[in-house]
Amino acid sequence: MENFYAMTEQDIERVEDVFFKATPNDDLSKFPDFISDDGFVEHFQITSSEITKAGAGYKKDFSLYEKTFEKEVEQLQAEMNEKPSFDRIRGVEKAFSYREKHSHENLLMSLRQSLDKHIKSEENYAGNKITKIFMIEYNELSLKVQIDYPQIKAERVYGDLLRREEETDYRFSRDKEVLRLLYERRDYIDYIIYVTDFLFEIIKVEDIPEILKLLVYDYEFHPIMVTTMSSMYGISIPESLMESEEKSMTCSPSSKGEEKTL
Repeated sequence: MENFYAMTEQDIERVEDVFFKATPNDDLSKFPDFISDDGFVEHFQITSSEITKAGAGYKKDFSLYEKTFEKEVEQLQAEMNEKPSFDRIRGVEKAFSYREKHSHENLLMSLRQSLDKHIKSEENYAGNKITKIFMIEYNELSLKVQIDYPQIKAERVYGDLLRREEETDYRFSRDKEVLRLLYERRDYIDYIIYVTDFLFEIIKVEDIPEILKLLVYDYEFHPIMVTTMSSMYGISIPESLMESEEKSMTCSPSSKGEEKTL
């Protein structure tokens, strides 16, 4: 139950019914992505990186990083084929780091633009709208969240008044600005499903004010350095050695007149 926010048992069953019955839209370019007898699920991604006319900066830079790494791997493989050597390990290593252009403001902008774009498509949708679900995916994991306490005198013990939560991955359920933004669009969205590589949250949009009552503290959001490491190592065997190895796999007839092939 830790993944559900402001939802009754009936709400949970309602969401389950849509997912169990949902099928992909035959027309991938049309709204929504998944259609059910009980409603629809529209899925899209958001970013916390800088957004330009060319798209999200993170995706653009990461795509370039992947292409560069693949090219270096191909070059290494060609070199290993041309000059094989089994007594030396050769490899390619590459790192990708991204932080500077990530921000909470970028995420809010991306979310607002994406919501309004998909809501406009929803307005033109003539299908079933009994249960309206938007599934929002954020996989960059470049933002962290923790409680932001008011300025108080330092070097003092405050008993159990300070709930020092450890820094955690960014979550919709802790973001007052995001929750208010979603609530403003409650006429078009019944449930929000927030998804990352490691967690998900399902939020009933109509009852977001109940969630806000529980957020007695403010939260701060800050970017972190995200580093991706890619590597490929290997050895190569000369063709002459390969041929010799293949020949040794077939043994000569034994004294019993049996031929053994390994």
